[in-house]
Amino acid sequence: MRPERAIDEKNHTIEAGRYLLTITPAKTDNPRNDVSFELWDIIDKKVVWTKEFSHEGPAYHVDSRANVLALYWKASSQSAKSIGKDDPAAAAAMAHFKDRDSAVFVLIFDLDTGKLRGQTAFDTGNHSIQIETVKASADRLIVADGNSRVLVYSFDGQVQGTIAGHSPQISAKSDLLTVRTASGELELYDLRDARKRTRYEFQNRVAFDGFNADGTRLLVLTSDQTVYILDTAPKKDSAVVSK
Repeated sequence: MRPERAIDEKNHTIEAGRYLLTITPAKTDNPRNDVSFELWDIIDKKVVWTKEFSHEGPAYHVDSRANVLALYWKASSQSAKSIGKDDPAAAAAMAHFKDRDSAVFVLIFDLDTGKLRGQTAFDTGNHSIQIETVKASADRLIVADGNSRVLVYSFDGQVQGTIAGHSPQISAKSDLLTVRTASGELELYDLRDARKRTRYEFQNRVAFDGFNADGTRLLVLTSDQTVYILDTAPKKDSAVVSK
């Protein structure tokens, strides 16, 4: 064994599939401002892209299976204002909100290329939405909050649906969404209209779930270490699944 790439302990680095995402502050004594994001391809051993933010660094979420990097700030932040100044589409997304401090501005990138997929803003309802994770499909933003809710937005900032549950997983290819319920079941939704397609019931709670590349299959691991492979084709409203 030999070292392939050294990771500076002063930086924040996470693994995202075949990539390492590293966030580096310009000054170690001020890690929240003036930061750069760098994506390193572990397999091809090269930098894929870098992005720099000279004001407040964004909060971020990565979903390598959905090929998404979501960056977000308060719409009242200097970073959001700076982006809006240079980009009319960003400015238009934030212009809907009188209270910029209560709104969140989001940039959505394709993880593998760094290309901007979309940008939007949404209202937190005077901070009643405490963001836990952010995901995105081709034209939908999915936000899980601290009140066990999953909110689905269109890229124009309109709420398409509010779902009770947590731990959302998406298939951008097939426009599908799974949400785990408080009682331990798994529900499957169509992202286009946020309508429930089916509910899966298991003998034990769901520990992990994820779609295959084209969204036609869903792998579920339950807490008793049983693995299920499910077909995501339309079914009846409720389903009991077997191994």
